[in-house]
Amino acid sequence: LDCGCEYHQYGWLLMQVGRINEAVDQLRQANDMLALYVYTPLNLADALVAAGKPDEAAPVFDAAIALAPNAPFAARLAMYKATSLGNADALGDPAMPLSPEARVALSNGYRAAKSGNPVAKADAVRALLALPPDQQYVPASRLLADLRATHQAFEVAVRLSALEYPGPATFWYPDMRPTLDDPGFPREAERLGLIAYWKTTRTKPDVCNKAPAPAFCRAI
Repeated sequence: LDCGCEYHQYGWLLMQVGRINEAVDQLRQANDMLALYVYTPLNLADALVAAGKPDEAAPVFDAAIALAPNAPFAARLAMYKATSLGNADALGDPAMPLSPEARVALSNGYRAAKSGNPVAKADAVRALLALPPDQQYVPASRLLADLRATHQAFEVAVRLSALEYPGPATFWYPDMRPTLDDPGFPREAERLGLIAYWKTTRTKPDVCNKAPAPAFCRAI
């Protein structure tokens, strides 16, 4: 089908298996062909964040928000943009659909991560871990990793990787790199079918091409 959806779906598959640069290429093609489908720019923006290009991602998030069919959906996308880019100030908007606890935990967490204050960081970790599991989503996992609560970030990512969305893509953001050194990651990669995929396709996730590569790369 020449609709752009083939590039979109393949790009999202590549996100799941850590082939982020190729995912960006596919999702750019999808967005050129299917630019009026809200999830196309949204997934492209997500891939750009995973590729370490947040400045490029910001206007693509805005394009997705502009396509939202109603105000509540637009607010959810604005929240997704703010949490994806770690924008603590934007989370202060009361229109964003966040619980008070999550709003405070994330906002304070982003500020603590930038502050270098060990006490603020420890308080932020405790607040994030105190959130109910249904509020510990990708932003919480990424923020825990950024705050050097690596094993806790890994545990949250393991739970998220079992879901259809976000799936294993959770592991491939730059700030999640420390979680790939967790002793449990090779077993999780095996369970998710990632090791089998990489071996069968004779490919590797992008992170294996950067020194120092995680230990699991030796198993591929």
